[in-house]
Formats: sequence, C-alpha cells, structure tokens
Amino acid sequence: MRISNRSGIIWGVVALLVVIAGIWLYQAVAGNRDRNSNVAKKPQEESSQSTQTLVMQGMDVFRYDTYGNEYYFTDTLKLPFETLLATPADTREKTLGVMTDNTGKVVGIQEVTGDDGKKRWGITCAFCHSVVNQNGERLDGIPNTRLNVGAILALSPALDNAKKKQLLSWGPGRLDVTFNNEAEDGVNNPAVMEAAFGTKGIKYFNWNGSFESAAERSHFTMDIVGHGNGEFKPPEKWGITNQDLGDGIDLIGPKMPAVVAYLESIDPPAPNPGSFDQARAASGEAIFEGKAN
Repeated sequence: MRISNRSGIIWGVVALLVVIAGIWLYQAVAGNRDRNSNVAKKPQEESSQSTQTLVMQGMDVFRYDTYGNEYYFTDTLKLPFETLLATPADTREKTLGVMTDNTGKVVGIQEVTGDDGKKRWGITCAFCHSVVNQNGERLDGIPNTRLNVGAILALSPALDNAKKKQLLSWGPGRLDVTFNNEAEDGVNNPAVMEAAFGTKGIKYFNWNGSFESAAERSHFTMDIVGHGNGEFKPPEKWGITNQDLGDGIDLIGPKMPAVVAYLESIDPPAPNPGSFDQARAASGEAIFEGKAN
C-alpha cells in the first residue's frame, strides 16, 4: 500500500516524539537515581568535610594562636623579643633551640598588634611542641627537646636572681609547669616536655595521669602554664585557683575542640628500624597492660 508523503511526514514526527519522550524519561529516572545516591552520601561527606575543617582550624590555632598571653610575656616579663628575633636564625637555634621554618617564620613565637596599636609577642602551642626537619618543614606534636625555655625566660628583667637561677637549672627540653603561676608549689621540679601527638583514644594525660582528656591538658597548659586568658576551672583536689576565672573572657576554651581534633589527627612517627628490641617491647607491653595494672 502506498503512503502519501503527508502521512509519512506525520508518522515520522510521531516516531521522533516517541524517541524524544523515551530519552527524557530515561534521563529523568537516571537523574533521580543519582540524586538519591547523592542524598545517601551527603551526611557522611559533610561529616568528613566538617572534621577536616575542624582539623585545619586546630592546626592554625596550634601554630599561631597566643590565647592572649602576649600581655604577660611582653608587658609583665618584658622579654626582649625584638632582640631575640633579630638574632640570626642559626645562632638562635644553636643557643636557645628556637627554630625557624622554611617560610622564615619563627616556630612558636607570634607577633600580635593590640587594640592600643602596640606590638607584643606571645607564645603558641608550637613553641614547645613542634620542630622542623632538615627541609624546614614543621613537624607538629613533637616536643622540641633542644628548646631552652628556662634560658629564654631568664632573659626577663622582671625576675629576680633567685628565679633566674632556678630557670637556668632546667636545661633544654625541660620545664617546671608550676613555675611562677597559680600552681606554684615552691619546688623546682622540671620535667621533660611531653609529645602532643598520638592523643586519640588516650584517657589519661601528663606524667602522673592527672588530666582526663587532651582538652583538659591543653586548656590547663595554655591558661595556667602559658598565662593565656581563659576560664579553665582546676579540679578542687588540685588546690589551685585560676586568677582569670570569672572575668568573662575566654580566649582558650572555645578553641579546644579544634586543637584536640588536630592533635588526634597526628599519628605518632614510626620508630627507626632497629632502634629498639621488638621482643622485649612486646613483653613490656604485656606487663604494662596486665600485671602493672
């Protein structure tokens, strides 16, 4: 049977519309499936992104935030930061252990301009708990065992000779966390600076396990030991009082979640091959986890 040209055109248009409708329907179904897939993944992706953002915020706080302690170190102790920072980097590192990274920034000493326009210098978490490798890259969490905190504090013209003698007795990599603060006990007892990495899953901190979380340890350290401005409330059993408590200014506490997230993201460095006896280490671990408890 012959089909007229007009009928052929009509049937051709109908066929084309059917094909277009089929393509549209396929794309709609596929698109809906993709959207459903994205919705299913979104909470996990957002959680991961949120955690990473918190970690990066923590790194920034750890490296560069003074928590307001620049007023203590610059105005109260009158430490000669300008002279110290003007000293050649190599000399500064050899004599005091103060390191400089590959961007030229001094590790742990931060300049802050106050509301009064005055420049002051404070210290950050990285001052004691960060080093640089041979390429000048920062390795956060590792205690700077070459840092002579006592010798640096002894540069203060505000301290008497007795306190300076105490400070100079510490030596590199050591400090007494009760020196010249609310926790002072009258005993010169410097201890080796602790590592700040590998905190994930750890319940008790400090050499005697006196801190029950990384946040509590960090808050105490930067508020009481580091003379920042925070609202840390020491446990009653410690018998000390935070002099800043109750002034309504907390430059430390709100930043602790980010700092803890960053510290928990830093895994302990692997030991050098052959640096310890693995069999004896395993035996010691068994005793530590068993009989010693």
